Amino acid sequence: MPNKIGHNPDYPDIRESDRLYQRALGLIPGGTQTLAKGPTQYVRGVAPKYLIRGRGCHVWDVDGNEYIDLNMGIGPISLGYAYEAVDRSIQKQLEDGITFSLMHPLEVEVAEQIRSLIPNAESVRFGKTGAEVTSAAIRLARAYTGRDKVLCCGYHGWHDWYISVTDRNKGVPRPVQGLTYTFNYNEIQTLEEALDEEIACVILEPVMFDPPKDRFLHRVAELCKRRGALLVFDEMWTGFRLALGGAQEYFGIVPDLACYSKAVANGMPLSILTGAKEIMRLLEREVFFYTTFGGEALSLAAARATLMEMVAKNVPVFLARQGRKLKEGYNQLAQSLKMDYTRCIGYDCRTLVIFDASAGDPLEMKSLVQQEMIKRGILWSGFHNVSFSHTDEDIDQILLAYQEVLPILKEAVSRGRVKDLLRGEVVEPVFRKTSQFHTKPKMKPDPTPNPPSANPPTTFHTAGGGEGTFVNRAIPPLFSLEGKVALVTGGTGLLGREHCRALSEFGAHVIVCDLHQDRCDALARTLPTPSIGIRTDVTDPDALRALLDRILLEFGRIDILVNNAAVNDAFESPLLTGEDSAFENYPLSLWRRMMEVNVTGVFLCSQILGAQMVKQGKGSIINIASTYGMVGPDQSIYRSPEGKQTFFKSPAYAASKGAILAFTRYLATTWGRTGVRVNALTPGGVENGQDNFFIQQYTLRTPLGRMARVDDLKGAIIFLASDASGYMTGANLVVDGGWTAW
Repeated sequence: MPNKIGHNPDYPDIRESDRLYQRALGLIPGGTQTLAKGPTQYVRGVAPKYLIRGRGCHVWDVDGNEYIDLNMGIGPISLGYAYEAVDRSIQKQLEDGITFSLMHPLEVEVAEQIRSLIPNAESVRFGKTGAEVTSAAIRLARAYTGRDKVLCCGYHGWHDWYISVTDRNKGVPRPVQGLTYTFNYNEIQTLEEALDEEIACVILEPVMFDPPKDRFLHRVAELCKRRGALLVFDEMWTGFRLALGGAQEYFGIVPDLACYSKAVANGMPLSILTGAKEIMRLLEREVFFYTTFGGEALSLAAARATLMEMVAKNVPVFLARQGRKLKEGYNQLAQSLKMDYTRCIGYDCRTLVIFDASAGDPLEMKSLVQQEMIKRGILWSGFHNVSFSHTDEDIDQILLAYQEVLPILKEAVSRGRVKDLLRGEVVEPVFRKTSQFHTKPKMKPDPTPNPPSANPPTTFHTAGGGEGTFVNRAIPPLFSLEGKVALVTGGTGLLGREHCRALSEFGAHVIVCDLHQDRCDALARTLPTPSIGIRTDVTDPDALRALLDRILLEFGRIDILVNNAAVNDAFESPLLTGEDSAFENYPLSLWRRMMEVNVTGVFLCSQILGAQMVKQGKGSIINIASTYGMVGPDQSIYRSPEGKQTFFKSPAYAASKGAILAFTRYLATTWGRTGVRVNALTPGGVENGQDNFFIQQYTLRTPLGRMARVDDLKGAIIFLASDASGYMTGANLVVDGGWTAW
């Protein structure tokens, strides 16, 4: 029986939706034309897949179920479905024709409307999609400044210049990938570090959900002006919603160029590029941006009517008022239930419900809320995309549904049964990234052109102001990690840093994990690929589950795990001396601590993060062992020529590293047929400022005549991480200069 809006006794019947979807599978890649509308963003088995009709803010699916829509076409439906004034304008134009062999008067009329509303609209050009006009803005900025590189913050469409910074960048030529970088919203220093004389423009969404802090947007504008880069606002979501003049009007900032779509035509396909006449005049001859459907009349007729309604009825004020009711109502209810792990954030016209990983899996919690809201007749995916048709009665009905659903979530969280209550599959991470998105290593290209096979070194400036060298290699496919996602525990330590750099240089996105967030962030900012830092305790399973949630949210997968985190009570922490270091006096507390980090930490990381690789059907786990897991320590090499000895290699360290080798073999045979490979990498002693006498004694025992340098493990880590070692699992790759060969 079809559901109606209200307290429904059962979930909707979606048999016709499922039949249509089965027809789509194998015919339509991904089953959908728009990712945010596709089945991965809804609880499959509960949520409808196809809508057939809409009126106001209500929609009906192909099975006849009715819902209040909180997505509104993923943004374009600003006034409402079947909005009379807009539909009447479309129908009137339809009687005369859709598109013509010469220009149509609506091109001029709508451009004049845009000019009257948007502060920077000295010139106007129309397109069809948001990606079209953001790409046109980038081309214009490059032409106007004579520069090639771009800095972006937010989501800007599917074209090469932007999608190259995401994990869906297959098919984008590598030289193109080297032209776009990102910076963090509300972190002006990440922009200051990156913005130099090679940057053509800075493009950003003025607001996503967090408000700008410390005059962030004004400082971005000032910085662009000072350094000769154009400022481009991507106002797909803020345009005509935040204010009639969008974020420009709301914040009092006039960018050089601005891009609009979604709200302007109430669902008809139209996008707009506005900007200073001096820049936009390049579109007359120098820059080509023309399209057959740019002057299509039905969309322009819809835009004209939509803008007239927005002005006459002050629609942005209404959107803010209704959106505020939802945001405040949700937060008050969550607070009254003492659910401090969920809240609603964002500007009133468009808000987002979020869940903290401290209470469990955020995607599972989101899925349960979605499932129960759909049961109650609310089409919900976490967003409140309010339209002019959301009446007070609709808002009250949504809040009533929240009153029933949030206690269900609270009970499930308290009992740890969220997933058990789901009647379908958990929603998948959204593609969009909204934070921790700083990937710019301030590249300095070689001024001499090189053929594709050449490997010119490139200097980049690190976050701390130093310099390094990133070699843009033509990497053989077997060793390429392009598009892979790698996690390194103990990532800011002596060897961890080198593992991170090596993986990034060969194309992987790196998650730097350690106990200090600031150090993780600092290292991530210096890496050549889009990378992030996350503070993590490898002995805390809840923290590791939250880490996995974050990785899936940011990158959607994990391909490489380097279990590098370990403690060593010899050189790093000389706690034991003299007789206290005799085995019979070794403290149990130190034994337990070292086993907890060095063994249990590897076990937990492999169990929680490796399980995701098993789901994916492929992955590489690299466990960092030690030569002392293979041979017993020679304590005499720590004794000075005078016979004094203050450092002893502990029994716990040797035992923990031996356990890692055994665990590697166990996991390799357990997961061998899942596509997940597990190998160990055993380094020898690495020079790190030790006493000269120790370095000399270690060197005398090493066939290659020296201790390892920090970069000596680079080739081995890339080999084990890449397809070059595709037929290896359960192995121990020893890189010790021959130390264990004696």
